[in-house]
Amino acid sequence: MKFTEEKLERAFTELLGQEGFPHHLGITIARKPDEVLIEEDLQNFLLTQYAGQGITVNETKSIILQLKSLSASSGSRFAKKYHMIYSSKGWFA
Repeated sequence: MKFTEEKLERAFTELLGQEGFPHHLGITIARKPDEVLIEEDLQNFLLTQYAGQGITVNETKSIILQLKSLSASSGSRFAKKYHMIYSSKGWFA
């Protein structure tokens, strides 16, 4: 039996589901075609993930605005700025 890309994707999505990360087809997600970030989901994630460190709604909004402003940057500039934003806040410590 051959292991294909389809089987790999299926196994990966099943494992993510077991860890509490459900899979959704992109076409089922309500967003504009040019939106890269799903802002509400990202904000909820940040508030939950960093609640113990006291992250605020205003801080999450600031993060989202910074990420949106970076979306037109090159990949390496985006990655460098992204790392600087979060490491300076200590949210990934």
